[in-house]
Amino acid sequence: MRFLAVDEGNSCIKVGLFRGSTHTPESVWSIQHPLCPDDLPRILGEEQRGLPLCLSSVRAPEHTAALFSRFSTTVILCQAQKIPLSSAYAPGELGIDRALGALGALYHYPQENCIIIDAGTAITIDLLKDTNVFCGGFILPGITAKRDGLCQKTPRLATALESRGLFLSPTIPQNTREALSGGILLDTCGGIEKCVSHLASFVQSPRIIATGGSWDTVAPYMSISVQYIPHLVLQGIAAYCRTITPRL
Repeated sequence: MRFLAVDEGNSCIKVGLFRGSTHTPESVWSIQHPLCPDDLPRILGEEQRGLPLCLSSVRAPEHTAALFSRFSTTVILCQAQKIPLSSAYAPGELGIDRALGALGALYHYPQENCIIIDAGTAITIDLLKDTNVFCGGFILPGITAKRDGLCQKTPRLATALESRGLFLSPTIPQNTREALSGGILLDTCGGIEKCVSHLASFVQSPRIIATGGSWDTVAPYMSISVQYIPHLVLQGIAAYCRTITPRL
């Protein structure tokens, strides 16, 4: 049986088409906000309208469900308290995206210590122990949030980043664009690596996993070995869906 796994983040919605027991999506769509309900059947195709949906949202789940109101079908809302993991995190505070990322990591590497980096609007770095316990972790501002926040507070610097994306100069930065761009990149990479180092000190030989839409921006400048899994949260949603509804 086929179904759609839906991950609504702050900047976009990712949709994965899954079939049967496979954990690799057949197709993936990444759709930028803003959206209205009429957009999704057009983007995903009319043939997807009758498929069951498993929804996760860092916004209000009702908002995500409303976006899919043109899909007259079964809707399953992911709930953090039903994810088959133990958690040492403060009750009621763990974001559903972090929990599902950990569940995706558990599918790939059962009974291993894992550090999970999810680089999106925010960057989360979390520790999942080999005993299937979500231990907690860190939340950092993402690349875009960091850049936009700096430009908002210092408008005279904003024009220096308008002409191209972030990059690291191969030499010492000698103009404002190079200084800002390289500074944001290395600040982000250094923060991630410090967080990983801190979490790794609590377990033996953790596997480091990365996912998220901004990972390809920082990956070339990282000095740690990382296993990149592009659709980790969607795979966590698929695993959750099969746990809640085994017939899928």
